[in-house]
Amino acid sequence: MTYATLGTIVALRARNSVHRLVAMGAMILIVGQSLLNIGVATGALPTTGLPFPFFSYGGSSIIANLFAAGLLIRVARESREAEVVPILPKPRQSEERRRRKRQKTQLRKGWGMKN
Repeated sequence: MTYATLGTIVALRARNSVHRLVAMGAMILIVGQSLLNIGVATGALPTTGLPFPFFSYGGSSIIANLFAAGLLIRVARESREAEVVPILPKPRQSEERRRRKRQKTQLRKGWGMKN
């Protein structure tokens, strides 16, 4: 999915009208800047000196784009569209994996198979 599609989905599913406006604004800011840059690169538009989103040399454009992306993520979290994904697995899951691995090795040894 593209950034515009995800931004539109988040904006349409937002419960609050202010959240909807923030999501649409952040999406238009990033997608509009990308479209302008693509137009300049293909020669369809005159050179404007607009930096490429998330990849510009200066830090101010990156900070502004990351701020807009953060606003969009926050709107998604507020509307319960985004799911919190843990960075580390829960201890129960890792213990369960170890138990399954032990069972597999025991089955292999019981059947005379090599590891």
